[in-house]
Amino acid sequence: MVSLFQKSLKNQPILSLLPIFSVVVGLLYLVAVRAVVKSSLLRYYKTWPHALLYFVCVPIGLGLLYMAVAILLE
Repeated sequence: MVSLFQKSLKNQPILSLLPIFSVVVGLLYLVAVRAVVKSSLLRYYKTWPHALLYFVCVPIGLGLLYMAVAILLE
């Protein structure tokens, strides 16, 4: 049985790139977090709440970017 999602992927092959896009964005975020933690860039954020705010706001922003790309490609 073919699901509705698979049928929509056949009709719009660009949508099949969305999982790849999400994996790439996730990996880039992990690399950025590791770079910030291992470098002296963390000193820029004078307190841990500022650093945590950064680590919360960036994924939300990436999620909004992902949703915008998904909507544009529909």
